[in-house]
Amino acid sequence: MNKIFNNHNFINMNQKGFANIILVVVIVILVGAVGYFVFIRKSVLVVQQLTPTPTQATNTPKSNPTPQPSNQLNLSAHTNYKKMVSESFDYGNSEQQFGIIRIAGGAGPSSFTTDNRNYLYITDTQNNRVKILNSEGKQTSIINTVPLADIAVDNNGDIYGYVFGSGSPGVHLYKYDGSGSLLGKIENPSAFSEISSSNNVYGKLYIYGNKLYITDNQQNSYLVSSTSGNLESKSEKVNGVIGNSGKRYYVAVNFISPEGTVIPVESRKGLVEIINQSGNKEKIITIEIDGLQTIAFLGEDQSGNIHIQTETRDKTGLKLQVHKYDSTGNLLTTLDIRNGDYTTIGMVKLLHIDQTGDIWQVAPGKSNLLVNRWSTTY
Repeated sequence: MNKIFNNHNFINMNQKGFANIILVVVIVILVGAVGYFVFIRKSVLVVQQLTPTPTQATNTPKSNPTPQPSNQLNLSAHTNYKKMVSESFDYGNSEQQFGIIRIAGGAGPSSFTTDNRNYLYITDTQNNRVKILNSEGKQTSIINTVPLADIAVDNNGDIYGYVFGSGSPGVHLYKYDGSGSLLGKIENPSAFSEISSSNNVYGKLYIYGNKLYITDNQQNSYLVSSTSGNLESKSEKVNGVIGNSGKRYYVAVNFISPEGTVIPVESRKGLVEIINQSGNKEKIITIEIDGLQTIAFLGEDQSGNIHIQTETRDKTGLKLQVHKYDSTGNLLTTLDIRNGDYTTIGMVKLLHIDQTGDIWQVAPGKSNLLVNRWSTTY
């Protein structure tokens, strides 16, 4: 009996001990769990306290700000030009040809421009007409005119041009509508008389707003007439060439140093002075390229980008370039035009910028007339 009793007591004692052990383990687990959740809660609070709200981040400057360039370029801007049109036209007097004189220096198409559809207008002076090509370089129509030396086209499609005639200074201005009907004529406009009396040379016709201007070789612009209503001779002069924005541009090659010495060709720079609408100098763009010969302001496109033409000479010959800048003067890209596209007959201008920024070239060559258009790629 005692043996049985002692075994029973031993079993009871073991059961109580095991129960106590289980109880201790449970308590430890509960304490650990509570401690864990308290720790996590506290950690979350600490993280939240260390992370400022957006308002706090806006008002708290960084201790070491990263410097940003002042004129950072938009990397999504185009990086190159692509030739979109490359047409050639034979010389002659048929509808698909352009007239040319090959003796005494030669004569042929003298000027070209575009309208607000980006259609191309080319003077065919030897055949007394203006030819119109669409934006793909395909001929669409012919307008019979006097042999216009230079032309400009307004937003209504009306054509302005001049010829050399009688009187002094011997210039007659004409206005035609898009179908070739004569809308007006002025003999010896005041603007041309002022240029001639100053012993300067006529430059190019262009339209700003509703006003027709003619430039001289000093890059002055003379108001010829309003494009609204009838032709009427005007007399107003401004310095520089006016862009679409109303800013004026004056370009030059620094042939002479401030000390009065001739600067070597390899050291010459192109300078583009921008004058804002208030008449204040806004910026000067410097173009540094080897062998710089000439520089010209081509115009602003509808986005305000600035297009500058340069002519350089190296051991391979002459080369044309177009430098495209954004409205603040940052260089975006440059187009090289190979020597083979050069004209052998004098024209009022070598290149033209349409309102979208595409570059047009009309080049009378030895065997045919070349028409090229370059467009930007993105």
